[in-house]
Amino acid sequence: MSTIKISSNTLVLNEVKYIDGLVRNLLDAQIDEILFLDGGSTDGTYELLLDYEKKYPDKVIVIRWKQPDNSMFKDAFRESVRRNVLKDASNGDYILVIDADERINIDFKQYITLSEASYVVPWRQFWGNRIRVNTQDDPAWYPGYRIRFMRNVPDLRFQQYANMGIHYNMAKKGHRLVFGFNKSPVFKTLFALYNRLWGFSYKICDKIVIYHLHYSDLNQFKINDLRKTEKEYEIISVNSPHEGVSYFLSKKQVCCLNSDIQPELKEFIIKYYMPII
Repeated sequence: MSTIKISSNTLVLNEVKYIDGLVRNLLDAQIDEILFLDGGSTDGTYELLLDYEKKYPDKVIVIRWKQPDNSMFKDAFRESVRRNVLKDASNGDYILVIDADERINIDFKQYITLSEASYVVPWRQFWGNRIRVNTQDDPAWYPGYRIRFMRNVPDLRFQQYANMGIHYNMAKKGHRLVFGFNKSPVFKTLFALYNRLWGFSYKICDKIVIYHLHYSDLNQFKINDLRKTEKEYEIISVNSPHEGVSYFLSKKQVCCLNSDIQPELKEFIIKYYMPII
């Protein structure tokens, strides 16, 4: 068993339908510390997290910091500051950055070795309910790699992304890093050259996968998400080797897997994504 300590960091706001699946996933993945920062939930998320903290006092840590009203994905949200609060409260050798609508393969620890390097891992996109995920012929998202295991060292910090205050980046000693890259060899090369210019050490690991759900319940819209909902886009049948469906998102065709293609992945998703009914 690995002696490397992993701390997960998750920001939440009104995520009550997704917390159970996330906590089960992180417990099964043997995360050593499961940290949440609640931004002022009113749907029972905070109370549910407190129940988990009471049930797993040596693992689950809950911090409360109310967000300004209507602040999600805006400057007042101060996402990078909130993520640094979680980072500073973490004791792990590595910090797993994971959101409420994301999951990780539960055997990931066997692929982590302790070094100064952070880990860059694939980011698999789901659209719609349960099993639709980007595939190898996906021109928009595949494969999509992100820095998701950051080495817990003082000179690595979260830094606000400049575009409308949306989301965040990472910085090393104040120098903003490139957070990820897609399948283009050019972007991968630029990622490597720029980040190593600032002394950022990393490893690419295809064995660790982050599955991003984009929220499975399309009838329950996220009021704090400025993007158009996936339901507003047309779903069409496509003629592809994957026999899936396709969404048109921002004029990009996103191909998706049919649920019969990968039964083991379907089992994983049903177990860890199913919202509370």
